[in-house]
Amino acid sequence: MIDKLVLQTGADIPFMIGRLVIHQPSLYEIGLIGGEKPFWQGCDILSVDKKNITNMDKNVIDNNTNFNIIMSIINNKDIEVKKQSMDCMKVLSIIFPNYQIKIGQDKISFFKDDVEGFLDNHNFENFQQIVKDIFVLSKVKGEEYKPANAKAAELAAKMMKGRVKAAASKPKTAATNFIDRYISILSVGEHKNQTDICKLTIYQLFDEFERFQLNLAYEANIKARLAGATGLDEPKNWMEDLQTQNENLTLN
Repeated sequence: MIDKLVLQTGADIPFMIGRLVIHQPSLYEIGLIGGEKPFWQGCDILSVDKKNITNMDKNVIDNNTNFNIIMSIINNKDIEVKKQSMDCMKVLSIIFPNYQIKIGQDKISFFKDDVEGFLDNHNFENFQQIVKDIFVLSKVKGEEYKPANAKAAELAAKMMKGRVKAAASKPKTAATNFIDRYISILSVGEHKNQTDICKLTIYQLFDEFERFQLNLAYEANIKARLAGATGLDEPKNWMEDLQTQNENLTLN
């Protein structure tokens, strides 16, 4: 688990087991690769977990890794699958903006200043966890975003069995155009310039938006009480988690 301060500051993350430095891209950088749709679809592929594969023999699943599945997608020659793998490469390009990326047979190499970094079977699941953390994939769900991992995994399973079908090569990803809405809401609600908000990372955007919502609810509850409303639940303090941490530090 990445330290929260690293996520909060948007700092680059050393990935020693791959000789790499992982960059937390800003919203602006995500816009550069074409926006939310290719970004989230690329995340779908990068976060594929073989545990979600349901239509393969258990022995086949046990003998393959998440990295094998990713490579089967990236190296597939089917036109529709190529479109998906391009989204994956776009996401890698903003996570590793200062590297030249080369796809090999058993690894993905990243070159910078004559130093080769890599992702392979030995470190890929560690990398996947970092991707999930920096892009808060555990929170990015519901109506706004429904991860297509299961669909992508099923597609990979078919490819690994050598029976790709064009109709099955299009994972159904839900509409993913909510970041622009968050930017607009925060710019008006917090009286900020949209350009400044676009400098945030995905983690920072979600953290700020959640805190903004909590603060709005808190203020609305207090105003209603002052106006004479009764029967309201006790308002949740918008700084509650910070106070709890401070109290724990004091008690210890």
